[in-house]
Amino acid sequence: MAKIHPSNLLLLLTVVKKPDGEGHAILTVRTDHGDILLDNLDRPMTVDKSKYKILKTVDPLHENQWVSVQGRERPSIEAQRTAATHSVTPDL
Repeated sequence: MAKIHPSNLLLLLTVVKKPDGEGHAILTVRTDHGDILLDNLDRPMTVDKSKYKILKTVDPLHENQWVSVQGRERPSIEAQRTAATHSVTPDL
């Protein structure tokens, strides 16, 4: 498992779509080995092992803005982050 360093811990609220199409909010933890998804419905997992389609996440540089995540079904959040920002309330 990846090491999480409390001094530089980054938690991001992330909006995903479950396999049944329902919207769901999870936390994304940035680690030295990539993003880990924390979910109250499942165990912690890496983005590539997730069953979710990631839709939006809070921009790590602008905490009051959301960014869309586009591309593959299970993208790396950082790699697929777009420059477009959205309102603080995500639409599901």
